[in-house]
Order: sequence, then C-alpha cells, then structure tokens
Amino acid sequence: MTWIANGLFLIGMILLGYKNKWGWVLEFIGEMLWLKTSIEKEMWDLLFVCILFGSLQLWNFYLWWRQERK
Repeated sequence: MTWIANGLFLIGMILLGYKNKWGWVLEFIGEMLWLKTSIEKEMWDLLFVCILFGSLQLWNFYLWWRQERK
C-alpha cells in the first residue's frame, strides 16, 4: 500500500509541476492511503506528519484556486 501512496504522490507532484489539476487528485488519494496506513499500523508519529502534509496540501490548493480565479 505504501508503494501505491508514494507513486501517487510522485506522479501528483510531477503533474502539479506542469500545472495539471489532476495532480491534486492524485496527491489527495495518496494522502488518504497514508492516513489509512498510519491508523491501521498505529503509527501515531506518521499520522501527525500526514496531518501536517495534508494541511500544507490544502493551503497550496487554496493558493492555486485563488490564483486560477483571477
């Protein structure tokens, strides 16, 4: 499962580098897989990092969305 999450993150980052909106979808799915893994394996430190990264992704998505509206 972690290989899939990492792959989605990597492809999502590449797509975002090319300003492709599908990158957000792939990164969101990857983040959900990491959250699932951290809860299933009771890795609370990973859960904390997932929450931080998820918050950063939401902030970046907001900045992207705000710029697209202009």
